[in-house]
Order: sequence, then C-alpha cells, then structure tokens
Amino acid sequence: RSSSAPQTSASLLIIDDDAGVRAALTLAMNNLGYRNIVTAYNSEYAIQFLNQGMKVDLIISDIRMPGRMSIPEFLHRLEAMQRDIPVIFATGYSEDVVIENGLVEGRHPVLFKPFTLEDLFAKIREAMPEHHPH
Repeated sequence: RSSSAPQTSASLLIIDDDAGVRAALTLAMNNLGYRNIVTAYNSEYAIQFLNQGMKVDLIISDIRMPGRMSIPEFLHRLEAMQRDIPVIFATGYSEDVVIENGLVEGRHPVLFKPFTLEDLFAKIREAMPEHHPH
C-alpha cells in the first residue's frame, strides 16, 4: 500500500530528543509520502544542519529538549538565516510551558500530545499547502 502513496519532494526536519518519537514520526511521514526526512536530537544540531546548507521545507519540533538553545533563540536563528521555514511544535507539556517558551503569537502551530496523526497532517497541510501530497 505504501508504494501507492503519493510522493512529495518536500524535506522535513524532525527535532526531538526521544529516539522513539523521532522513529515514529519518521515512519508516519514516510507512509504519507514524505521521503526526505532528517532528524535532530535538539535545536542546536538542527541549526548546524541548516548552517551546512541543508534544504528544509518544514520543521516539526518538540518544545523542551536538552541543550542550551531555547525555542525563542532557535526561531530567532532561523529568521536570521532568512529561511522562512514553517515550524510545527509538538509537546507533551501544558499550555503554560508553551507560553513560557514564547510561543503565543500563533505563528507556529502547537500540537499537544497525545495528538493523532490526523491532527499532525492537518497542521502540515496548513503550514505548507503547496507541498501537500494529494
């Protein structure tokens, strides 16, 4: 069945310090037709990949991760690179943590765990309508 899934050239970057989450998301996105998927353990690695010129169309990231880089700093670094990459956040934390991390203005959608893959796909379609496999 997976071979009939429409493929898209969009590249995804999944940032999560939990290897199980990274694997599950990668598998889910593969099944959706996304083949170009890179995962990173935290925001700092993600920024390194991007600094090395990696092309990314969408980032799916957890909110709390090990490492020194905060989420606002991560978003700031992205903007500084002038790469307008949509970011979707997924978190098991409450709304307080989201607000605490400066994610209030709604520019970046936040999914609260447990979310369904349907929820995730809906957010992805909103974030990059032009790349959605039909």
